[in-house]
Amino acid sequence: MSELIHMHSIGNNLNDVKVEFKKELKLDTSGISIDGKQGEILNIPRWIAEILESEKHVEIQDVDMLVEFKFFYRKFLRNLSCYFG
Repeated sequence: MSELIHMHSIGNNLNDVKVEFKKELKLDTSGISIDGKQGEILNIPRWIAEILESEKHVEIQDVDMLVEFKFFYRKFLRNLSCYFG
C-alpha cells in the first residue's frame, strides 16, 4: 500500500495544477518559464506550485490531494475486485 501511495504522489506532483498569483512573478530558469500577474490563474506543475505557495507567491486552486487519493484508491479496489472476484 505504501508503494501505491508513493507512486501516486510522484505522478501527482508532475501534473499541472491551477494557481492564482498573489503578486506579479517572472521566473525563467532551467527551462522553466513562468510569467504571472497578480490575480491571474495559470496551470503550472504541482511541484513548482507547492514551492511558490510556500513562498506566498501563489495560491493553489485544486481539489485536496486526500480527496483525489480516496477516489484513486476506490477505483483501484474496484478494478482489483474484477480480477479476483
